[in-house]
Amino acid sequence: MKRFLFCLALVLSVSAVPVFASDYIITSREGADLSAYPAKPLIEEAGIYITDKKTADELYSKGIAVSVEENAKLEIPDDTVAYGEEAQNTVSAYADGYNDAYYAQEIYFDSLKIKEYTDTYKPDGKVRIAVIDSGVNRSHIDFASSDIEEGYNFVLGSTDTADNIGHGTKVTSLIAAGANDGVGVAGIAPHATIVPLVVITSVNGKTSGSTSDVILAIKAAADQYGCRIINVSVGSDEDGEALGEAVKYASEKGVIVIAAAGNDGRKTDGSENRLNYPASCPGAISVGATDNKNNRAEYSQKNNRIDIAAFGGSLTMPSNTGVNKYSSASGTSFSAPVITGMTALFVSNHPDITPEEYKRILKGAAVDIGVSGAGDFMGAGMPDCMAMERMYGDKNTAFISPAYENAGTRNIKICSDGSTEKAILAAVSVEDGTMTQFKLSDIAFDGEGLAYIEDTPSDKPVRYFVLDSMETLKSLSALYEY
Repeated sequence: MKRFLFCLALVLSVSAVPVFASDYIITSREGADLSAYPAKPLIEEAGIYITDKKTADELYSKGIAVSVEENAKLEIPDDTVAYGEEAQNTVSAYADGYNDAYYAQEIYFDSLKIKEYTDTYKPDGKVRIAVIDSGVNRSHIDFASSDIEEGYNFVLGSTDTADNIGHGTKVTSLIAAGANDGVGVAGIAPHATIVPLVVITSVNGKTSGSTSDVILAIKAAADQYGCRIINVSVGSDEDGEALGEAVKYASEKGVIVIAAAGNDGRKTDGSENRLNYPASCPGAISVGATDNKNNRAEYSQKNNRIDIAAFGGSLTMPSNTGVNKYSSASGTSFSAPVITGMTALFVSNHPDITPEEYKRILKGAAVDIGVSGAGDFMGAGMPDCMAMERMYGDKNTAFISPAYENAGTRNIKICSDGSTEKAILAAVSVEDGTMTQFKLSDIAFDGEGLAYIEDTPSDKPVRYFVLDSMETLKSLSALYEY
């Protein structure tokens, strides 16, 4: 039976309550007419409806519905950790960063080159972002200068988007809290507009929310609210056709969907490898978590659909109780908004970039941290904003991402534009103007146009470049020196 996970770094003992009397979501075949059936459209343009079990079975038996799935209720995972609440600490951040009290914990400003990108390219980050979550504590001092719209609560069917769980407030703060204001955390894109869309909330002491709420929120973000980016920190543990169609619907409208991969990495019962959705839906960007040493965080999901990884805490973030309370947490739920905030900066400088183009650059320019290749459940690696900007303007066939040294090896990742499946990586060592070493490595690009090479670290400068073949020796990339 399908189960919904709330990628939340808080321990809550709750049970779900029904939201709709209807229990099943169906995806209809193209052009099907459901007007004679008691089915409520979720995304009519994509053929997604919600109905009762009897009607769903009838539609499927007649070939009108191509898939039927339960309208799964949201749950809170039991494998996460909560930390005590505290008033704001007045410690200062390090001198070359912002002065927000907890900025020193936000190591992604440095590791993802976010601060350098902001200082160099001056993005305004004025992008509309839907945070599909539990709402937001607008009265918190960290949001004093933030642009947070009214939004909508799909569970209650109202505009009450106050956060009575606490998760959405934390997610929102990493994206759009005030920065360099001496308060709390520094939002990565403090000038972004946040649209809180509630899909999970507490009703009479019980947590309520469902798959249909997420689908409606994705559609509303794309259509009604005109959002350019969606951040989703909920996910289903089974491949739902309807969620996939919702992500596709948003992507085709130019919306970049970013989602948390999940927090079951510590488990050993098979759930650690589970694919969670919408993170694993084609078109979405699935975000795993790293620790403060660029290793996979032990709680981060272990599946091969993860696209990218970023620091997931521990981070001290605003609480949903009071105006100046903070609590600390970890999880892929917080890695996702790091990527969302960074994406807002990049998109504000390149407003015409498509979701497909953005995902290719995000992954192609990422640093291959950890073990060489994508087999360590961190996808293409850790994003590098400065390398992304270089790749965006690079018109060559191949792009060499920044190298990463780990355990006696140097990880090199190359991204192809899709026009070639094989190439050669040349590594040339030069000392005092004289070539001292020359090494060639065969490259085979995978289905995403990525190739991974292990090299031996050297104390001498090494110049890397890509050739098409030994026969023609045509250069396919810019020169990269490490």
